[in-house]
Amino acid sequence: MGNGKIWRGRVAIGRLRDLVSNVAMNRDGAGRDGARIPSRGLGPTTPALGSGLVLAVMLALMPAMSLAQSAGVPTRPSTGGAGMMSDGAPAAPGPAGAGRLSAGGPAFGEADSQGSRRVAAEATDRANGRAGFGPRYGLDGLTTDDRYSLAKFVPETGPIRLNGVGPRRSISIPFAGRLDLDSVEVRLTFTNSIALLPERSALTVRWNETAIGQVRLDRKGTRNQVRVPVPVELITAGFNSLTIEAAQHYTYECEDISAPELWTEIDTSRSEIIVNGTRNNDSITLARLDQVFSPGIGGVRDLTVVTPDVTVRPGALYWSGLIAQSTGLRLQYEPAIIRHQALGSGSLPDTDQVMAGTVNDLRGSLPNFPWRSVTGPVIAVLPAGSGGQAMRLVITGTSDDEVTTAALALLFIDFPLADAWWMRVNAIEGGGEQPVGVRKFLVPGTTYTLKDLGVPSLLIDGSGGTVRNDIALLMPADLWAGENAQVKLFLDLTYGAAFHPTSVFNIFLNGDLEHAIHLNDKAGGSFREYEVRIPLRSFSPGYNTLTFESYLVAEQLEPCVTFYKENLVMTLFNSSSLVLPKAEHYVPLPDLQLLAKTGIPLFQPDRLRSTGVGVLNTSPEVITAALTLVGKLTQVAAAPLPGLEVVPRNPTDKEHVLLVGTVQSLRPDLFRRAGATLGEVQRIPYESHQYADEERQQASEAVAADDGGGLGGWFDSVLGEGDESAGAPAEPAPTRTASSPGPRNYVAHGAGLGDTAIIMGFPSPNQSDGTVTLVTAETAEALLAGVARLVDPAFWDALKGDIMIWRDSPTTAETRTISPLVHVGDMNPISQASYHVSKSPWMWIIGALVIIVLLAVIANVLLRNRARRKNVDSHGD
Repeated sequence: MGNGKIWRGRVAIGRLRDLVSNVAMNRDGAGRDGARIPSRGLGPTTPALGSGLVLAVMLALMPAMSLAQSAGVPTRPSTGGAGMMSDGAPAAPGPAGAGRLSAGGPAFGEADSQGSRRVAAEATDRANGRAGFGPRYGLDGLTTDDRYSLAKFVPETGPIRLNGVGPRRSISIPFAGRLDLDSVEVRLTFTNSIALLPERSALTVRWNETAIGQVRLDRKGTRNQVRVPVPVELITAGFNSLTIEAAQHYTYECEDISAPELWTEIDTSRSEIIVNGTRNNDSITLARLDQVFSPGIGGVRDLTVVTPDVTVRPGALYWSGLIAQSTGLRLQYEPAIIRHQALGSGSLPDTDQVMAGTVNDLRGSLPNFPWRSVTGPVIAVLPAGSGGQAMRLVITGTSDDEVTTAALALLFIDFPLADAWWMRVNAIEGGGEQPVGVRKFLVPGTTYTLKDLGVPSLLIDGSGGTVRNDIALLMPADLWAGENAQVKLFLDLTYGAAFHPTSVFNIFLNGDLEHAIHLNDKAGGSFREYEVRIPLRSFSPGYNTLTFESYLVAEQLEPCVTFYKENLVMTLFNSSSLVLPKAEHYVPLPDLQLLAKTGIPLFQPDRLRSTGVGVLNTSPEVITAALTLVGKLTQVAAAPLPGLEVVPRNPTDKEHVLLVGTVQSLRPDLFRRAGATLGEVQRIPYESHQYADEERQQASEAVAADDGGGLGGWFDSVLGEGDESAGAPAEPAPTRTASSPGPRNYVAHGAGLGDTAIIMGFPSPNQSDGTVTLVTAETAEALLAGVARLVDPAFWDALKGDIMIWRDSPTTAETRTISPLVHVGDMNPISQASYHVSKSPWMWIIGALVIIVLLAVIANVLLRNRARRKNVDSHGD
């Protein structure tokens, strides 16, 4: 009977939610199954009768709810004042309130058309080293009347240019699902050509393909600014499409559709989206965490991790690192500041937070949490802060091991099955490491169809002008193959009839034209396994964008005669394939540009490495800086390392380490193999002349010191680039590179760093083939400020060489290549010889001379022996 009462209680609660939902929906004239919910406050007030009926039903259900709680099913606490919680909330969250974004749009990460555009734009952004979607405003989350520059949502820098008769451009605008929107407005600043006819020229703004505004393009006022309100019922959780299209004409007759005077330019830096609303976490469940940890407007941008004091419980840093990795992955491409706060060090923040600790650790801070129900690893999500505008995620258990299990479960869960506020983790089974959000790296020697890559067959309509379709390819960062290695594309495509002879199908890689197909058959054409070859060296480590650009032009039989463009169609089938050549895994380190693009060497998802993060100061600012970097590196690596240890010391037993601390915490022996020394005394190399950018790049790619063993070490010794061993003295050796053949001048000084932050990579003093990536500043406050700037794309994309310093703006960033290199990877001896010789072409000359000398010696010996035999034979006769 008890179970039946619990079941009936749940059904009644579900019906109550339906009743409340229907009352709210009917108020605004929308049905329960409607895909979108109108904005809050647009309809009449709900009659008081509804509230009385709800209260009566709630009182009737109280016994069932109490019985459910006594049977071991905890009810969800609600927020109280000052971050405290009170009992009495329903066992399951209620429906979304009026104005809450619906789930009618694509979820983050789904392979829909808008999501594909966003992923491809992100890949283009990474491949071309541009800022991309990173925030260019504060990281405090959504507040009333937030403004977002349109430049934040487009991959290219500069304005959007609309050329031709009917151009259009779609931009993906993401929104977090927890928003209650009051209003959204698009403000466009644009300039149009003075040759346009206002009677025939207009600019149309669409939201999710619905026209929401139109303005005439007038030649008299070419500098314009328009305000277009967006009906909130059109906005969905996830990616929304903002489309700007133009109808542009300069004459009534005999118009050249490609005339240069047909243009309009959108100023993305001065155009913006204005969002007015609040965050509502009342209905957030574990299955809907993507509504909070979202790259969209209103998602987490400033997260506080609350754990026991790490000086007493060092394991709490490991939990914090797992939470930082999970946060980075779920935010996909948006950086976030991940703060740390020790339990008992102050009141809980009103911002989004994650609390991790055992029952005994957290009981005092959350007295109304159902702790008696915690009998194992538990993950729970609650509203927090004033009015529930923040989210509180609780990761707990009865022991440290159970808390670790719960934190790992949060990292691995990628299927929205647990549609509840509470989940008990029984076990984590299996040896696979496939956490949430992991994107697959392409494997050398493998064939992929476009279908395997998640790309549908593309039906291309060229009636609106040039069409671009982007595909994101994620390449391993440590690939090396011979100069002749090529990636092969086998395309299956069909195009229509009556195309103008100027029609072409172009193939770009990271913005560079690789191949063009002339569509010149007037009867149409079809290709099966059309082969296109692209050198493997043209691909960048990490994200690459393969672009198919279709420029389809209709045949015009007579001048000034109307022609139709409905025939301008072609199909690229997803049976088309991509064949990767075999390649070795071998890479010279350190390389900050490689770190910024892929996370190498700290994060290598394709091959697990011995890596660790050392927090050299345990102040909240330094721990926050370390966690923020871990979250950012997880994003760029596209996958986490569940075994990554975050410890309050230098993890000398690890092969590759990230160290974060102030300069006062740095020991001199850390820099045994580095090109500079930091600490109480700074010892910095200064070049005698300013290198050109090309020479610096050559220097960063040149072969330097290895561990001295194997064929690579032999080549380094021949080239005079030997490295110091781990037991060498603390005096750094002069760096030798292709463009820096001699030693540098060193200046030692005791001046402080001030507001300057430094990131520096160099060979590990403890591991012969390991590396250290150090992030430091004068004070803990300056370190945190520097890291907060560094994770912004404007700074992050400036990383290169092996040392960078920066202050308050991207223009202050300076980079150098000063430390010797180590080589990491697995490569057979023959490939090693080919690699080192390719990096030092003059070795071919030495090798050729050596071979010539050897052949001459051998020939000389053979000739002498032959002459000796002849002499012996002649004397014998």
